[in-house]
Amino acid sequence: MLDHGKAARHDVVPAGWTEDATAEHVTKPPYGYFWWIIPGGYEAEGIFGQTLSMFPQEHLLVAINSAWPVAWSEEINAVRMKYLTALRAATN
Repeated sequence: MLDHGKAARHDVVPAGWTEDATAEHVTKPPYGYFWWIIPGGYEAEGIFGQTLSMFPQEHLLVAINSAWPVAWSEEINAVRMKYLTALRAATN
């Protein structure tokens, strides 16, 4: 996903698919084809805090394996988003 559907410079998905999959097809919340649109990137989310967050501009992938006490929490997610913002800032 991070390299536009390429692995070892070979196409894994059809050209343009990653851009379409990570485009906003549903606006509330912003969502593509199983990819949630976040500031500067997109991510796959599981429950209890499992995420794969990708930021193409920084060429950054962040995998978080969590065990939140609940399936979803706005409060815990806000902390996670602050963490992602700090990681992105550290790459510059």
